[in-house]
Formats: sequence, structure tokens, C-alpha cells
Amino acid sequence: MDRKDRYLINLLSLKEGLNEFDYKIGDGFFGMDDSGSVLGADVDVHLDLTKRNESYRLEFSFDGELRAACDRCLEAVPLEIGDDYTLIVRHGEDLDSTETSEGDELLVIPESETTLDVAPVIRDTLLLSIPMRCVHAEGECNEEMASKLRELNKK
Repeated sequence: MDRKDRYLINLLSLKEGLNEFDYKIGDGFFGMDDSGSVLGADVDVHLDLTKRNESYRLEFSFDGELRAACDRCLEAVPLEIGDDYTLIVRHGEDLDSTETSEGDELLVIPESETTLDVAPVIRDTLLLSIPMRCVHAEGECNEEMASKLRELNKK
């Protein structure tokens, strides 16, 4: 299991301007709390966090591979990941999430919050990159499982 505290960013210690972070997402990142849709991961995440006054612009870049369960045979399907995601974080009175006029997500966190956990953002972005229908190319499914499926479909 990945140590979750390594994804905590101390907002008070950030310098004005650009701050950079790199994360390596492996098999342990999703842990036992996941639904089982991710069977493995090897994804590099680069985060450019720009601090301007009390506003934080987080620009995530994802590059690597996820392995998700095939909907037909349940074996791992490799999925190339190459996504970007931008999030604006500001302090405010109530926890809120909306979209800015530029189309970026805006997250308002309580004034008392001094740390930001980026693990949920990374996790959700990776999970949303899995297609609704995740299957191997024709003929690449586990033959034993495919044969069992054909047998059951005849009944």
C-alpha cells in the first residue's frame, strides 16, 4: 500500500510561483478500498502547482499504463494513460466544487485547511480514464474463460 501522507501538500510552506511534484503510481496505490477495476498501475504523475496569493493552480500530467479487468474474461487489459487535468484551489467558507469560466475545476476548501491531499484527485482521474467497456481485442481474451462464456451463452 502506498503511503498516503506522501500525497499531502503543505500549502503554508509553498513558495509563490511554480512548485513541482512528481509521483510514481504503482500497484499499491489503489489498495483494498477500490472496487477491483484496477488490477495494476505504472503511471508517472507530474504536478505543476502555481501559488498566486491564496490561490493554487494545480496542473496534473499523467503518463503510463493502467491494467483493468476485461469485461469478458476478467484478465488484465493494458490501457495507455496520457491525460492532463487542471484544478484551481482557493480558501473559502464552505467546501465546494464548481467549474470556472475557463472550464477548469474549482475547489474551495475551508480557511482552516493548511494541507491539500492530491491522492483523491490522482485516483479519480485515473479511474475516469478507464473506458465504460473495457475488453481485449478480438481473439486476445483468456481462451478458457471465452470458451466457458460461449458455453453459457448457448443455454
